[in-house]
Amino acid sequence: VKIDRFDLHVNSSMLDLDSTKAAIKYDYERFEFDLSGIEINNIKDHFYKIGTVNYNSSEAIFSVNNIQFGNSKSLAGYKQTVKSNSPWLNLNALDVKFKLPVNQILDKNIKLDLLEIGHSSLSFFQDNTQPRILKKKNKFSYAAILNKIKFPLTIDTIRLLSSDANMQIVSKTINKEDTLIIKNINGNIFFDKQNRC
Repeated sequence: VKIDRFDLHVNSSMLDLDSTKAAIKYDYERFEFDLSGIEINNIKDHFYKIGTVNYNSSEAIFSVNNIQFGNSKSLAGYKQTVKSNSPWLNLNALDVKFKLPVNQILDKNIKLDLLEIGHSSLSFFQDNTQPRILKKKNKFSYAAILNKIKFPLTIDTIRLLSSDANMQIVSKTINKEDTLIIKNINGNIFFDKQNRC
């Protein structure tokens, strides 16, 4: 894990430690932090990068810029070495914003009414002519990472703005690569109480 910079700014009126409950009671006037240059590499041949993260308690706005994650290999390199129908995936999102009151963070009960994702791009490739790999308990999956979140997280709406998608799939029946390109995606994705869209 690599973090280029971490800035923490706190204006506090009181910091009270209750030792009997091993909890910190904190009255704040303003809380703000900035992170930049976060990189996590070589997790099951995947990488994660975040340009900047900012949170300001007075505005209750959490913003993340330049998110990138996907396969460590380039698409060209993956196509040369692919031996299964496991997909190649790369996702970039320039702007992610949501409102998050600090009391929700302290209560570990986060409810996002609106998660806004702007200027994102998804690239996807799958070769269905290759053999299928049976699922293993320790197999890497993005869903498994999300399921490890220990506190309640619910999302009401995800809004996509000015986003693109490029999907390439090699058909097993005709052994031909088809490409689907979608430009300038704008719309909302709604979820129910079980976080199903």
